[in-house]
Amino acid sequence: MTFSNDRQSLVKNSLSIPGTIGGMSRVIVPSDWQLSSRKYYRERVWEPARVLHEDIGSYAGWIKVYEVIDERDGDLYFADGRAWKPAFMTEVFPDVANKWMANFLAADTSGTAPRAYSPMLERVRCIEVCVRLMQELLQQQ
Repeated sequence: MTFSNDRQSLVKNSLSIPGTIGGMSRVIVPSDWQLSSRKYYRERVWEPARVLHEDIGSYAGWIKVYEVIDERDGDLYFADGRAWKPAFMTEVFPDVANKWMANFLAADTSGTAPRAYSPMLERVRCIEVCVRLMQELLQQQ
């Protein structure tokens, strides 16, 4: 699937667009049990992340995309009403080149499922939330 240069530019420069992310409604983040479900993981995290990766273009490019979580500080909650405040992204994803993302996005031999399911649920949660926020942003354009 090929995306236009405009869409790629939007993804890469998403944080410089004023007023498109902050001040929106609550975002419900997935629980550990949801992220532990292989079906949820594959359909709601892994597949959408692979599509977004085509727009981002590099594993290191994800580092900037993770910043959309900071833009929604105070809007992120678990379904039970508890606020979700992730650690600093540099703590969750300490590798500047983000090589871990290559393993996360890798497909098994069928090409339709992840090669592995990560047990690092906080990282997986961050990816799921980032993907949803970026999809929301792209739909606004």
